[in-house]
Amino acid sequence: MPSEAIELLARLKTGTYENCVIITYNADLFFFEQVVLPTLRSHGCYNNLLLMDLKQYDLSLASAGHMLGRLGKSYSVLPVPASGAFHPKVILQTGSRNGRLILGSGNLTVRGFSSNWELFSEVSRTGESEGDGLFQQIWRYIRTVAQGAVGATERQLRQVEETSPWLAEDAEAPTWPRLLLGQPGGTSIVAQLREAIGNTAIQRLVVLSPCFDPELRGVRELVDTFKPQQVWLVVQPDSVSIPGNKISKLKIKEFFVSQFNAPQSGKSAEAFLHAKTYIFESKSADYCLWGSPNCSKAALVEPTNFEVGLLQKGKPGEFVKTLNLASSLKKNRCIDPSGLSLREQKATAGSGSFRLLAAEMRDDTIQVFVAGDGFGEEVRRGRLMFWGAGRPLGEVEAIRQAEKTFTAKPRLPHAGGTVICRLTIGNGADAVTSTPAAVHFLGEIAESTPSRRSCQADRISAAIRSGSADWAKGLESIVELLFRIESSEAGDDGVGQTHQVASKKEKSEDTEIADEQFQEYEDFVGSTAQARGKGASAASLFLEDILSALSSQMLRGVEESSDDEDLDGSDLAKYQEEAESGSAEAGVVVEGHGFLDADEAFEAHRRIRNAYHRLMQRLAKRCEWLRDNGSTVSADDFWRLSAVNLLALNGCGRTLSQAESFGTVLEPYNVLGDLLPSMAVLLGRVRVLRSDNANSGPLGFRASLDISDHRTRQFGAITALILSALVDRRRHWNKQPVFFRGEDDPNGWPYFTDIVATRSIATLSRLGLLPTAEEYSAVLGNSLKTSSWLSGIGVACLEKTFAELSRRAKVIRDVEDKFNPNRLPASTVQLKPGAWVCAPSSGVTEVAEITGQFVQLAFIGEPEDDTWFRKIKANCVQPTGLSRSC
Repeated sequence: MPSEAIELLARLKTGTYENCVIITYNADLFFFEQVVLPTLRSHGCYNNLLLMDLKQYDLSLASAGHMLGRLGKSYSVLPVPASGAFHPKVILQTGSRNGRLILGSGNLTVRGFSSNWELFSEVSRTGESEGDGLFQQIWRYIRTVAQGAVGATERQLRQVEETSPWLAEDAEAPTWPRLLLGQPGGTSIVAQLREAIGNTAIQRLVVLSPCFDPELRGVRELVDTFKPQQVWLVVQPDSVSIPGNKISKLKIKEFFVSQFNAPQSGKSAEAFLHAKTYIFESKSADYCLWGSPNCSKAALVEPTNFEVGLLQKGKPGEFVKTLNLASSLKKNRCIDPSGLSLREQKATAGSGSFRLLAAEMRDDTIQVFVAGDGFGEEVRRGRLMFWGAGRPLGEVEAIRQAEKTFTAKPRLPHAGGTVICRLTIGNGADAVTSTPAAVHFLGEIAESTPSRRSCQADRISAAIRSGSADWAKGLESIVELLFRIESSEAGDDGVGQTHQVASKKEKSEDTEIADEQFQEYEDFVGSTAQARGKGASAASLFLEDILSALSSQMLRGVEESSDDEDLDGSDLAKYQEEAESGSAEAGVVVEGHGFLDADEAFEAHRRIRNAYHRLMQRLAKRCEWLRDNGSTVSADDFWRLSAVNLLALNGCGRTLSQAESFGTVLEPYNVLGDLLPSMAVLLGRVRVLRSDNANSGPLGFRASLDISDHRTRQFGAITALILSALVDRRRHWNKQPVFFRGEDDPNGWPYFTDIVATRSIATLSRLGLLPTAEEYSAVLGNSLKTSSWLSGIGVACLEKTFAELSRRAKVIRDVEDKFNPNRLPASTVQLKPGAWVCAPSSGVTEVAEITGQFVQLAFIGEPEDDTWFRKIKANCVQPTGLSRSC
């Protein structure tokens, strides 16, 4: 229970938190943007999300939307529909181990934060705490009311869970204080009070509330349930909303209505009494409930509202003394209630015929979500209109994609502020228009709400791009982050405890880091934790941050990473801090901060080469494990491949600063030998035709993918790009074989880059992930900025190679789809090594060797008896007319 005045803004300036979720009934969004948001961000709290009543959200946008600049770009609002009102008032701030819960009666407005008489309490968490149960209760409540979260808001809620995993733990709720949570159709607040207080005889009931219902059902229910000997209503006569003429009809012997006597403070004498407080006094103990519930039927009795309150137990007389209410509970303060009346409620109808829940912009596509029952099946189209800073930005046709979802591809001009949209259905006199919704730009919100982990990913990406010896540390960290994330063993930064391989002393001889420092992959797969209640692996929550950072720095050429606070436990962040202060350890430098001697340069160069090799080998091991165990592929695996592809594109052809004499750190033939096996298993693997064998074909067919997801779409374009580059490289070095099992392995198979690449492109096509020529050119143009390898090949050559691969992939699809092993056409074509044929056991693949009446086929991505070939009769294959081009 609070014992002193709480200045909310001053409180928000203390502590270090990553996330802030504010729950409010109504909000002054301009006040939030101008005062509260800068306060939060200036103290390192970047992930900021508001939950508010849907009707109040409509009114806020209609009245002040033209003044907003950061909504949908630096923070999000999730409007919550309710049959009554979404009425809680909560501020939840969390970090990796710490938390703060502020709960009370004030809304997110200037008056709610400063001038009103409000009642708040604060609970803090530092490390493990007895108050964990309160935090976890309120988080479960938030997750319940936020079931309508999509896109940006869902990502921000996941970020809270990922950066504050203790919120999802199971901890016992404390006996005192107790959270009382109200929601439509749930247990009433009065019933929860009765359960908590029990059969304690209540001598006096004190109620502070600015609003009462017209029939005084809230008061009646409290009196009937607890049967107090005395009842005091403490009110502000000039502002309270109460049917005074009905108070006399309450059959309570000692019933008093007294005028609130404001304590001495800096507040104005006319400050609005907005606090909601209920004090139950008995001989042995007192109980006090404070929070959002007014003394009304909707809040306390038959819940149609969402409400949050906190109930505390104390000594007799404690709460009246703490809240300075003694002077308000004197009979000389009593007033005649007959002069009190219900206040006229402000209109809550939005400026539209129906409501929009959300509007989400991802890349060039917007999705809008309609609240309520939606429309009839005959409604298939609508029009979206956009405004920015109060000015029209244009309109576009919207297509109905689902019952309550419309999509469009608007060409919005650059608008510096918040963009507001409305949806219109119908034409002329029959047209109906929605209430406004702020467009949430997913890319901008993701960049504006970095977690500590995403900041770590940014720093690692910057180190890899630096060209200095930090390059090795960055790559070694990436290996760990991509393939060694186990939340069950997480440290402060959420990465497995063995992730600090980069900081261990390296061997002096030219060998890799010892494999013993890595967990066996089977154990890793078995121990990967599931994010509680979401079904996503712990890795997936961080992989998105890694891929975002790599894409930003390696596709868009970002020069500087975020300057946010360093991650605890991050060797890289620790080193960079030391480097900037001039105290970095010898032998590792930041570009421009020192020099390497010959031995140090050689060692740094070796570490970088080994790190690239290890990165691609770990991916190959992952793919082989998935294949051999018949496991389902997740989107995480596609994201991993995207990350490795990006790193390979960026690393090929580069030299280490101050170690140029040792040559490039990665050559295209290294990528061919180490990365192509993973491509073969995930995308190019042979498939048994006309078979129900679920384990046949590329592992990518077994993945559950959202092809509209930005990261998944990006995966397709990046993969097509590196496949084109590998084919081009193979054609220029045709005489040099590519071995999958090492150059000493007699079963290694050379030359098959073309068929692996073409089959992979065909798989992307079947999955709906093959980029268009325009999408391919866009990714290529961005990649040229940071890839020496691609720059050396040239735009025209790569675009030509991609076009050819796409054409050949279409032929492969057509041949395999129409293949009938019982009706093989009589072929007059003389088969030669390098020809592409179709066989029942492999689909389209390449002829490796011809011996008499038999042909040996490249059994891509599927070794049989430790060989990559399969022998089959020549009359059992169908020529395709394609062959490996030289």
